[in-house]
Amino acid sequence: MSGQNFWNNTKYLDETAIENIENDLIKIFIAKFNIYPENILFDESNFSVFFDAINPSKLAQYGHSKSKRYDLRQINLALLVTKEFGIPLKHHTYPGNINDKTEIKTISKRIIETYKEFSKVCNKLTLVFDKGNNQSGTIKEFDQDNILFVGALKPSENKELLSVPLKEFTDLNLSEKRKYKVYTLKKTLFGKERTVVVYYSPVLYKKQFYALEKQIAKKAKELCEFKFNQINRGRFKTYESCQKKIARLLKNKFIEKLFGHSLIAGKDGILHFEYWIDQDEYEKRISQLGRNILFTNCSGLSALEIVEIYNGKNDVEEDFKKLKDDRSISANPMFCWTDPKIMVHLFCCVMALMLIRLLQRELSLKNIPMSSAQFINQLKKIKESHLVYPGNLKTEKIISECNKKQLQLFKVLELDKYL
Repeated sequence: MSGQNFWNNTKYLDETAIENIENDLIKIFIAKFNIYPENILFDESNFSVFFDAINPSKLAQYGHSKSKRYDLRQINLALLVTKEFGIPLKHHTYPGNINDKTEIKTISKRIIETYKEFSKVCNKLTLVFDKGNNQSGTIKEFDQDNILFVGALKPSENKELLSVPLKEFTDLNLSEKRKYKVYTLKKTLFGKERTVVVYYSPVLYKKQFYALEKQIAKKAKELCEFKFNQINRGRFKTYESCQKKIARLLKNKFIEKLFGHSLIAGKDGILHFEYWIDQDEYEKRISQLGRNILFTNCSGLSALEIVEIYNGKNDVEEDFKKLKDDRSISANPMFCWTDPKIMVHLFCCVMALMLIRLLQRELSLKNIPMSSAQFINQLKKIKESHLVYPGNLKTEKIISECNKKQLQLFKVLELDKYL
């Protein structure tokens, strides 16, 4: 089949057909591959696209870009994967201007169907999602269908939990590198009493502290530039123009409360601008760093289990990285511009990811633990050669010289039958 024939037939792969394929694959995962996950993970991401401004695509829209490319249109993708090896189960392509909370309401039916399918063979199954997906109607659906879940809460909506002193937390040491402090309580959320775990991670604290200091330094540099090189010059000779400039510099709510400032017009008409960091607000922010707030409707889970289940969410984030990696699947750049073709393109990318994860799982079961990047790199180096002898129409197929890893993969995957 030529590339043109492939694209000509994409009209048969509409959203309903793709969903039916994924439903059939889930049954194969259970029957043939004996995949019985303990946790399934849900998350969304987006792909920035370099489409022409006049492109009529309804999928490519301007929205909240996770890659910070607000100058580009984007296409959103939702993924539901297993925690073990991050095998994709369901996906959904949707417009780039739709937020996560709205999307989970759209795809909730598919999530529930997948959960119920695996519940037939799994003793206990838990759905994991991020704080951006806290949609009250969807969570009520999960409760009605007895879907066990672990999610996160937005710190901005639960400030009282951020102010709990660390001395009231309990130590939870999983290993030398994974040390936590946890604070557990019961709280009514989305109409029902839930178990809430506030956990403090020193590793997360370091990351957030670095990000905070970097943001403060960047804003202080901008304010310094305004103070010494812009005020009383050019456009900024009037009190009103300077006020507007300061408002623009501090328009970010996260930054606005951290910086104090004063703008005074002197008797000689010279404007004097000063700025400083509000130490009380700074110390308050520092005390709240490193915390994450989790909640669940699984009453039988310990704080340790809740934290461990939620941290498994990193696997779905790794899947998105794999989809965006130009050395691997490379979903971007997209060389198709109409919505039906974009949906098929991303479907093919998700199927490629599924095959990679399944192969990684099969190798692990045969005691060959390798990352997907490692085994792909090794398999790429196995070359097939055709030997042609003079006067003989038949050719002899051989493989290039292989190292131990390549020979092991060749044997375990039974690649000789494809020669």
